[in-house]
Amino acid sequence: MASSAIETDGQEILDLEKNRQAEKAQWVLNAPEPPSLWRELMDSARETVLPRGKRFPYLKDKDGLFKISVLQAMFPIFSWCRHYNATKLRNDLLAGLTLASLCIPQSIGYATLAKLDPQYGLCKFHN
Repeated sequence: MASSAIETDGQEILDLEKNRQAEKAQWVLNAPEPPSLWRELMDSARETVLPRGKRFPYLKDKDGLFKISVLQAMFPIFSWCRHYNATKLRNDLLAGLTLASLCIPQSIGYATLAKLDPQYGLCKFHN
């Protein structure tokens, strides 16, 4: 009696695995077309100017605040630069120096491995 229950459970597990594999195969075979680059760009711009959940939030603003709100949506630096302080500047400077101290020797080393002059590695680091 116990062996028949185990066999039934084993059969159910096999059926579930077959169903999952068939479902995965359908997704692979019938995959939707990816959006074009133009569609992604337009969707991104639309999401920036008109965030979901907030339809036309800028229409309530008066006296030129509409333009400021649009600029803040398109250029996030306008939003967070008011809260930027010396501590954050110090941390960002330290992070930049750390990254430069690692990347400059690495780029020179890769140029040397490629049998190029070291200045080519520095040019690549800059780009």
